[in-house]
Amino acid sequence: MAKKLTTEEFEKVKTVYNTYMEHDRKVHEFDMLHARALKMFFDSEDALNLVRAELEDKYGSVNINLENGEIQEVVEEAEEVKE
Repeated sequence: MAKKLTTEEFEKVKTVYNTYMEHDRKVHEFDMLHARALKMFFDSEDALNLVRAELEDKYGSVNINLENGEIQEVVEEAEEVKE
């Protein structure tokens, strides 16, 4: 006849194992959500870059006020001449 754990040992190992498996499942679920969130982030970044390029083609290098849509030309400072 095969040896068996005591009822207390068996319940303890089952409880610890089930907790471990639940945490493992949550980690994998988190990884999937993280991957989806990253894809959405990079997709929105690509869309933003496309809009930026379209507006730069139309208006040149400008700053856009996202509260009211006003644009201001970007003024580059002149470089200092070293003597």
